[in-house]
Amino acid sequence: EVGYALARRMGLTRVAHRRGVALELGCMLALAGTLGAVLGVVVGALAAPAVDPQPAHPPDPLLAVPWPVLAAVVAAAVLLTWAGSRLVQRAADRTRVGEVLREAV
Repeated sequence: EVGYALARRMGLTRVAHRRGVALELGCMLALAGTLGAVLGVVVGALAAPAVDPQPAHPPDPLLAVPWPVLAAVVAAAVLLTWAGSRLVQRAADRTRVGEVLREAV
């Protein structure tokens, strides 16, 4: 709050702040989602042969990447990024600069 209050005094616009928050949230969610998806596919590929109930009989287990689920996760991440940046901006707009600066000292 103190950083935003001081940046507002130095000319930071609401739109620029909201974009910055959205970029920060979006990068965190994108990194977490990518890391989770890659690790899930790698672990699934390593574990698939071990869970075959009858390894002597074909067919070999298939690794099926759930593309619709991954697309839903990406859509949810975009929605959460947008909603989160709006909520953070709304909370930042409601802060009283004088009170925040008094508490910081």
